[in-house]
Amino acid sequence: STKLSARARAFSGICSLRLIRSHALPVQTIFSAGIGFVAVLLGWRGLEVGLGLFAGFLGHSLLDLTNTYGVALFAPFSRRRFCVEWIFFIDAVVLAGLAVALAYIIPAWLRQAFVPGIFAGAFFGFLAAYVLLKGVLRHRAGTFFPGSKSLVPSALIPWRFYGTQRRQHSISFFRVNSLTGVRSNVAEVPGTR
Repeated sequence: STKLSARARAFSGICSLRLIRSHALPVQTIFSAGIGFVAVLLGWRGLEVGLGLFAGFLGHSLLDLTNTYGVALFAPFSRRRFCVEWIFFIDAVVLAGLAVALAYIIPAWLRQAFVPGIFAGAFFGFLAAYVLLKGVLRHRAGTFFPGSKSLVPSALIPWRFYGTQRRQHSISFFRVNSLTGVRSNVAEVPGTR
């Protein structure tokens, strides 16, 4: 039991280090440069490999910046996480768009046929437009309720956000429609000052 607990703590620490470090710009830069150098040694175009890898890392980190968990962009120098709360990390609209794109891509890939880049381009265009739209919706929700401590996006309904607000003797949990500004109370929890 003690050995299992120690192993679980060690595994948890390794996973947490991987998540923090793999999204950090300094780590991405060093890793991409290292892979680019190895690519040169193998006779490949190292600069293109390294820059392509870094672009992929950077895009992934920027997308994670838009979710509710955020990213420690400057680890190991700073463990501070940054997030803008635009998209819940599991979003139904993103998953549906991905499913549609994969439905077009996978059959051709399984047949080892040419997969036109238009499918990936269309998905990334859709994703970029959706992320920007969610940013606008989050900003709009914030203007309706500027005193809210946090506004967490719904995983299912793009224009819905959930928030908390301290009142005189309680904390209010609510949902807001960022299109109309209509607020619906979800719960009220007695609080102390």
